[in-house]
This record gives sequence, C-alpha cells and structure tokens, in this order.
Amino acid sequence: MEQWIKDAKDLARPDISLCVIGNKKDLKQLRAVEMVDAAKFCQDQGVQYIETSALNGENVEEAFNMLTKNILVKIEQGLINTDDLKPKLFTSLNNSTVAPPAQGGCGCRNV
Repeated sequence: MEQWIKDAKDLARPDISLCVIGNKKDLKQLRAVEMVDAAKFCQDQGVQYIETSALNGENVEEAFNMLTKNILVKIEQGLINTDDLKPKLFTSLNNSTVAPPAQGGCGCRNV
C-alpha cells in the first residue's frame, strides 16, 4: 500500500487528493487490518481513509463526498488552479481536422 501511495504522489499532479478506501466493512470477522491501524497508516501517509461496504452501501456515498470536499477545499485555498482542470480533449479536438458530427453520429469517421 505504501508503494501505491508513493507512486500516485510521484506520477500524478502535485495537488492530487488521495483516499484509501477499505472495502468489505461488513465482514468484520475476516478483517486483516484493524481500523485504527489503517487510519494511523493513512494519516502518516497524508491521505484520507474511510471504510465502506458495497454489500449494504455503508459509507460509499460518504467516501465520494469526503474526496470531493477535499478537492473543493483545495480549490478554495488556491492550491488547485481550476484553469488546469479544463478538458484537454475538447481543446485538442477543436484544433484538429475532425469534422463536426453528422446528425446522429460522432463524426469520427469523417477524419
């Protein structure tokens, strides 16, 4: 896990928001890592942590909300430049030779 987090931080944007999600929270009897240990590890790594259960939906929405809130806080603090978030694909397509989509099609065969 430590190497995955390091790789994500090394290879992604410097303002990346990371969250480790422990799944199968409902299977307490099969737990390999205690929640306290996982939370401490993530705190030491500087990433968020939450446990979820896909079976009953526990904390699934909360995980998305937590990560989204973290990103919004970074934007508000000026740590993320929103100009960098504009889709590059559309910029590239607008400057290419791809024809506008025909009615009912995407236009990708008109190159």
